[in-house]
Amino acid sequence: MPRATTWVFALGIGLSACGGARAPGAKAAVVTAADVEQDPGATADAAPDAGIVEDVAPDAIAPTDAPTCTTATCDDGNPCTADLCDAKVGCGHKALPDGGPCGVGTCSGVCLAGECTPTELFEAVYTGGGEDLPAAMVALPDGFAIAGVQGSLGIGILRTDLQGNGLWAKTYGNQDNSITAAVPMALLKLSDGFALAAEKGDWNGYYDGWLLRTDASGDKLWEQTYGGGAFDSTYAMAALADGFALAGITESKGNGKGDFWLIRTDLDGKRLWDEAYGTNTLEAARGLVALSDGFALVGSRYEANSMSGKTTAWLVRTDTAGIVLWDQIYGADVGGSANALVSVPSGFVFAGAHMLPGPSQLWLVRTDTAGKLLWQRDYDAGPGAAAESLIADSNGLAFTAGKNKNDAWLFRTDTAGNLQWMQKRDGNAYGYGYVSLAATADGFAWSGWQDTSGPSSYDIWLRRTDFWGNNTCADSGACAAKPASACVTCAKGVCL
Repeated sequence: MPRATTWVFALGIGLSACGGARAPGAKAAVVTAADVEQDPGATADAAPDAGIVEDVAPDAIAPTDAPTCTTATCDDGNPCTADLCDAKVGCGHKALPDGGPCGVGTCSGVCLAGECTPTELFEAVYTGGGEDLPAAMVALPDGFAIAGVQGSLGIGILRTDLQGNGLWAKTYGNQDNSITAAVPMALLKLSDGFALAAEKGDWNGYYDGWLLRTDASGDKLWEQTYGGGAFDSTYAMAALADGFALAGITESKGNGKGDFWLIRTDLDGKRLWDEAYGTNTLEAARGLVALSDGFALVGSRYEANSMSGKTTAWLVRTDTAGIVLWDQIYGADVGGSANALVSVPSGFVFAGAHMLPGPSQLWLVRTDTAGKLLWQRDYDAGPGAAAESLIADSNGLAFTAGKNKNDAWLFRTDTAGNLQWMQKRDGNAYGYGYVSLAATADGFAWSGWQDTSGPSSYDIWLRRTDFWGNNTCADSGACAAKPASACVTCAKGVCL
């Protein structure tokens, strides 16, 4: 059973679902390279059990009484430190970079600030007592952040540790009851906090794009809105060295029926320029990639000028000033839609739905750098499903899908789109389960929502898995100690 916690007021509870070799609370005496001259033979130890050493302030030296030492005599038994030996000052111990494993495999733990912190495969559920709907998430070295709707309070960010225990939750936007609807669409982790893109509606029936910037604790630093007196929304976001780029839909610019919308801002969210792209039909951009020489946007074109009827997928490529370089249509024969976009070597991949005869299929499309179709693949998740979140790595692609009754899927393919495995999470009777996805150092994390007691009471769930979708250490077994490239599928230690 997944553990549950309340994510508004009473965070931080939760029981371990599984675990491995670890030494919680084992802290390292830390030195920097400038503090001692490192023995050329000194290396990071790999002892499986972390030992407790003398606590010292960061960047302080922890010498031994003896004027001489060896790597062996300096071994502190902590897999999260490098043992240093200097003939003049003795032994010291330097914290290894955060996020590295302190044992072998997913369930063994990771190093954080010189300490072995347990990591687990798990499912956790978070409730706020109302409509709590996640829409985006990011994986961090020490946990996860999930952005979602927080009932009538507006939108929020939920922050957890590596075990899924809640650390804090912050809400934004409706303290004065000025917002009738708000939906977060994209979340980015920055070096000093988070950026959250969303849409919000007011009592006049207008919608605007919305960008919020927070510090690392989730406290709001600033916010900006974009749009005019119509329906405008931001669905995707990219961080740039000198600001942000957002993509979505605008009815305030362009043909007035709804166009792709690209916004460029500075680091404070102030609009530098925006461009609309469209024809005489309705278009909405859902995916955005920032490139060294411009941007790529993907989304759907609605032939009936409304979000019903036949659609086609549309990929638009621009330069750094937002000027269109080329565009391509996909699925014109039977129809299709696009919800997410990634760049891959020599091209792009987008994910959505393919409107084939009968039930629609989940759809991956691979193009070259000019948008030429290289391949397309269809995957069955039943009627009403659509691929939503997409990530790419050196081993292939991973994407999620949701559908009516809150069913959710995680799919894994090779680099050519051939299915390797999928995992399904069964839902209940109500609603539609949007499912977000993030890559971790040793697997995946995905998040969606489930109904609790009816169509107006939803909770957020979060699953952390290994590279093959197993979400308990028991199901993973020896798989947890294998690299992603070792197996096509793996469960209970059986690698195929």
